[in-house]
Amino acid sequence: MKIIILDTSGLAGREAALAAVRRGHKVVAVGAQSAGIPEAARHVRMDVSATASLERLLLDEFPDAVVNTAALGTPDACAQDPTLATALNITLPLTLARMAHHLSARLIHLSTDLVFDGRPPHLPYAHTATPAPTHLCGHTRLEGEKAILRHAKNFATALRVPPLLGNSPANGAGQSPDPTWHEHLLATWATNTPTPLPRAKLRQYLSADNLADVIVELCERPPLTGIYHWAGTDALSPWDAARRLARHFNIPPALAEKLVPDPEPKDATQCPNATSVEKKPPHPATTPILDLRLDLHPLRGKLKTPAENFDTILARLAPPPPLRPWLASLSGKTLPLPRLVKGVDF
Repeated sequence: MKIIILDTSGLAGREAALAAVRRGHKVVAVGAQSAGIPEAARHVRMDVSATASLERLLLDEFPDAVVNTAALGTPDACAQDPTLATALNITLPLTLARMAHHLSARLIHLSTDLVFDGRPPHLPYAHTATPAPTHLCGHTRLEGEKAILRHAKNFATALRVPPLLGNSPANGAGQSPDPTWHEHLLATWATNTPTPLPRAKLRQYLSADNLADVIVELCERPPLTGIYHWAGTDALSPWDAARRLARHFNIPPALAEKLVPDPEPKDATQCPNATSVEKKPPHPATTPILDLRLDLHPLRGKLKTPAENFDTILARLAPPPPLRPWLASLSGKTLPLPRLVKGVDF
């Protein structure tokens, strides 16, 4: 199967390319950088917002499936550049949907849990729940969903996901040019830089490589068209996730407590600690300000790829090479070598 993957410069796209190569597919990786892309994949440098160039590539390659991980994905980024948000979050999915319909190709499009407002009573959100975005990011991502389902309803799957965790590829100097969430947090701890993290936001952190396996499985199997949800099984606030990250890397509690403040929400009580999405929603009195838990059914019952809990995700997170001596000095233990990645390391 030939799969075109858009934005392999990002974490989701890079992991999807790795997963597709591992499973023997022919991969065309489209992105600004080639770092972390396996040699078995063909890399195409392209601005994915350039509609004419993208259409030409799709027609030339005639893929069996197209995976779109490109987006302007945060509220701040969308607010700073509404034009780019429209281009990446609306126009790009529209173009891909039209081309997928023309080519009869599967289209897997990543969306976000931010299409919801994060307020009760409809928690966790079913894939059939009515979206209610509260900012430009959510609005544009929702319009992107509508575009692919309107123009490629027989070929397209919109997959709503929460924030991703994973390891960035190291460059020749051993640095991470685009650090992921846990790498950035470890770097702030190493430099004694305060990093406020809220307790009043609840989301199901997802491993990028787990998402990649889901994406490739969706490409391989009979079409599951429409909107679906995928996430980790544990719902955590950023504050709770950071504390568990600190314990995982043996960072002294005093250091973690100092550098991960616990600001009290002004209009709601504090968010509960680690909560499985299999449990019932918390009582309204303890519901956090932003609760974006997703119901993983029915997709979870249709895929071979399992949903993962937070401990499973943590086990695969590795520190950037420059921070390994610092982490070893904190615990007095030698850190295990990072796992090798097939298609990159061997």
